[in-house]
Amino acid sequence: MFTFYTDLIDKSYCPFPKLDLLKSCINDVQTKKTNIKQHKIPTKKYNFITDDQRNSLIKMIIEDGFTIKNASERCSIKLSTAKAILKVYKTQGRVGKKQSRERKARTKCKIGKDRIDFMMEIRKKLPKIGFNQYLCFPTEKWFYQPIKEEQE
Repeated sequence: MFTFYTDLIDKSYCPFPKLDLLKSCINDVQTKKTNIKQHKIPTKKYNFITDDQRNSLIKMIIEDGFTIKNASERCSIKLSTAKAILKVYKTQGRVGKKQSRERKARTKCKIGKDRIDFMMEIRKKLPKIGFNQYLCFPTEKWFYQPIKEEQE
């Protein structure tokens, strides 16, 4: 009886559509990437304002008595930028851009093997306080004494 029903069912027939998960995931990722590229908002760069423009703006506002709006229009600077320049001038007293200091290039210092051995001997002699912590004696008398070999 059971064989009768199994013979009637077509095994190749499936009521659900076949899903190829890997291809569908790849397609989803690709479409998302193209959507992101299409909807990307173009970014605007900051305007570069020279020190001469800054000086003339401050001179117009302070000495000549122009309003910030009129002075910024004459110097072809945006109003918010002009306000920021004036605020920096009043608070910090500088006109130009902030000077950035140059960083020193790091030099690699090589420690000789004899120095490393000496440091390891000192570390072995120091009493241990906790995990990877040693008690240090900063006195010159103790530090410059030669390390004596322990007799075992």
